[in-house]
Amino acid sequence: MRSIHLVTGSVVYSFGGAPLGDGAAPEAALTLAPSGVLYGTTASGGSEAGSQGGGGTLYDLTVGKKGATSYASLFAFPFNPSNSQFYDGAEPEGTLAIDKDGNIYGTAYLGGTYSSSYGYGAGVVFKYASSGLTVLHAFTGGRDGASPSAGLTLKDDTLYGTTEYGGNDGAACPTQAGCGTMFQSSTSGSHYKVLHRFLGLTVRTPVAVASRSSARRSTAAR
Repeated sequence: MRSIHLVTGSVVYSFGGAPLGDGAAPEAALTLAPSGVLYGTTASGGSEAGSQGGGGTLYDLTVGKKGATSYASLFAFPFNPSNSQFYDGAEPEGTLAIDKDGNIYGTAYLGGTYSSSYGYGAGVVFKYASSGLTVLHAFTGGRDGASPSAGLTLKDDTLYGTTEYGGNDGAACPTQAGCGTMFQSSTSGSHYKVLHRFLGLTVRTPVAVASRSSARRSTAAR
């Protein structure tokens, strides 16, 4: 069982996993909104847990001055391969991005569109608003990328991120699954573009958040 700690080392929330439906395995860093609320994800668990352990959760967390904590699960990602109920994504592992209106953006490692190469889906870029969750892009596992394990960086109305696999269909990359991509997506989901397809010659399988420093974009890789 994993927990959330303050810098002092005190536990402010412990996830209960499947019995409580609040999620399990928080892998990404927390994102602090201007309102002071923390937002995060868990890679498994949730109310749709079932026999597969659940597809993860999106949650918010408020920590008071005296350590009092308020936790709320905003969305439970369903993960039920027996009936393919995971178009919304599953296993969110990356850090979230939040715009000025409070809309939340993230990625999920699995889910989305079924393909012969990615039976559980190649992952999604999603948006969460007061109206619910919307998939902005469902990765196909081909040239658009696959398996976004990193978070997103938001600039104006554009999201930037990376995928761990996909990109070139194995044509130039040493691995059949592809060596990954760097991409951009509009916050409305109307535009998606691959900025770079990694070939594995110097860098492969990018797994860190794409960040902006002046006019540069950088990424780390395995």
